[in-house]
Amino acid sequence: MPNLTWITKKYFPQTSPRIINSGNCYNWAYVAYRNYNNAELFTVESYGGHAFVKIGRCYFDAQNPRGTEHWMQLDLLQEMCRGNIHKVIPWQQSLDVFLQYWQENGKHSIINVGENVYNWNNRKYW
Repeated sequence: MPNLTWITKKYFPQTSPRIINSGNCYNWAYVAYRNYNNAELFTVESYGGHAFVKIGRCYFDAQNPRGTEHWMQLDLLQEMCRGNIHKVIPWQQSLDVFLQYWQENGKHSIINVGENVYNWNNRKYW
């Protein structure tokens, strides 16, 4: 299982994982997705929303950079749902759908991670 603490250190060096998960979770997930070929993107729309990734058999976000065996074990979801996590349905998204959803619903712009970054104006990679 990979250790994704490097994402926080490189892209969010002055920000705690809890703060990242309170407005930049989709950027954190996007960076993970861009760096791991087998990563899958997920969004939870209820309880304020959250984005995370699945790599192999484990789920990751800024507060759980070493992964959990089930998405229900992610700390932020446990905190947000307070006993109602069984009502939450994560939505696995393609990259295009993920980017579109968070561009419309997120607090910040999608982070620039270097080459082949998604261009919102032309809807293509460049």
